[in-house]
Amino acid sequence: MPLPDPPVEALAAWMHERLRDRLDTGSPWRRTAYADLPEEIKAANREQVLAAVDHLRSLGLRVEATGTPHDPVIELTAEEVDAAARAEHERWVAAKTAAGYRHGRPRDDGARVHPDLEPWEALDEATRDRDRDRVRMAPFLAARLGYSVSRPA
Repeated sequence: MPLPDPPVEALAAWMHERLRDRLDTGSPWRRTAYADLPEEIKAANREQVLAAVDHLRSLGLRVEATGTPHDPVIELTAEEVDAAARAEHERWVAAKTAAGYRHGRPRDDGARVHPDLEPWEALDEATRDRDRDRVRMAPFLAARLGYSVSRPA
């Protein structure tokens, strides 16, 4: 059973503030504090926090609700990071597409055009690294949401 929404909101804000320097230079959110983001972008950050648990499960890790926030006790391997980063990118592409975004250059959030709406294989390493950075946070996010994460015996 997940914790109530306020921890999700706090984690979404924490994640945004920690990663915003790593956003692509065309992002209008790079220089925007979480509190000042439009609701649509805050919602995307909250979805990303909640997706952390799914990514960990998809890696075959044991994820169990404890209901108590704690410090993470597991670190992902490079292979796990890559696998989950690919899944995170696919999740993000689906969410952006559902929100009416389409692939194109240059990035134009007002017109809902984004250059990263393409398959993982077509992304440059800098873009892949942004997804990897998000995924490396998954054990921390899950632990703070009240889930224990461990490797199966």
